[in-house]
Amino acid sequence: MIQTGFSGGRNKGKDTPIEVKVEVVWGHAYLAYVSMGIHDCGNPIILRDGTVAIYKFENYLVEKPDQCHKESIVDKGKMDVVWHMAEAFAKATTFDSIRIDIFIPENGDPREAVINEISLSSGAGYAWHWEFFTKLWVDGYKARKLRRSIGKVPPVANFQESVEKIAHGKEWYAKEYSKCNPKFISDAMLKEFC
Repeated sequence: MIQTGFSGGRNKGKDTPIEVKVEVVWGHAYLAYVSMGIHDCGNPIILRDGTVAIYKFENYLVEKPDQCHKESIVDKGKMDVVWHMAEAFAKATTFDSIRIDIFIPENGDPREAVINEISLSSGAGYAWHWEFFTKLWVDGYKARKLRRSIGKVPPVANFQESVEKIAHGKEWYAKEYSKCNPKFISDAMLKEFC
């Protein structure tokens, strides 16, 4: 989805971006890794159920709750926008697995979030989530194989359609995917596309 850049920054008087790396498998966001978050709060993993945890090595891997990011990101509803945006991009592009990095404003309106970059393979540390994340991906291919074995055709990617969705990203995201829902799109996008 073609967007303008994030308007904040680390300069005085600007909103600081929080970078959230969202892993999406088969169109569904599995987890988000906060790589550039609230100052002095660490880099937690956020799950769809609202769990926020930091993983640290203390002779072995230990999971610790992270209240700082839970209060500042999850409890303020910012993840609703992040999950929605990441799944929209993944579905538009028909990737089986993709990491979508999103900037959200630390203090501003989360609907002003923008996609920073995408990655087809991630080097982020997901602790023991790797095993389950990988299983979800493999299970999708097993399900496709099973559909073929019983004479059903699995969904087929239409790359021309994907290119058109991305080329008309803002409009497609606002009108088609988000259905002009003000919970997910900014006032400026509502005015321009809805």
